[in-house]
Amino acid sequence: MNLVTGFTSQVCFQFFGKKTTAEWLALLEAALRNAVNDELRVEQADAGEWLDHNLLQRPAGALTIVFHAIVWQYLPRATKDRMRQVLQREGDRTSNDRPIAWVRLEPLGAVADLRITLWPGGEEQRFLTSSYHGANVRTLEHGS
Repeated sequence: MNLVTGFTSQVCFQFFGKKTTAEWLALLEAALRNAVNDELRVEQADAGEWLDHNLLQRPAGALTIVFHAIVWQYLPRATKDRMRQVLQREGDRTSNDRPIAWVRLEPLGAVADLRITLWPGGEEQRFLTSSYHGANVRTLEHGS
């Protein structure tokens, strides 16, 4: 699980640290600049349908990360069900040369928690809690 632990550390410190509005806007501006420079495109689609289509096209020799934050409660049940089904199906089919990580920061009562499921294997670990928008980060020892 070194891959997940290393990734979690990066997420904790780069994205969920205490940032000012100006820092968040600078990150957003940099991300948008990268999207333009890399000719990336934003697509509008149901999350379950989009995931089903795009996970089929993931390359060998690379980790595919599916990430979402503070959105799960807004998705229709059918979309959530399809996302889970697609991730489980593709996770069951994957191999060490095409791993998948499902990384999500979603509400859990009064806090949000960061969970990561890594395939092959499908092991889920909980790594940190924070406020819903990234303040008050508390890392959890060795996941849980």
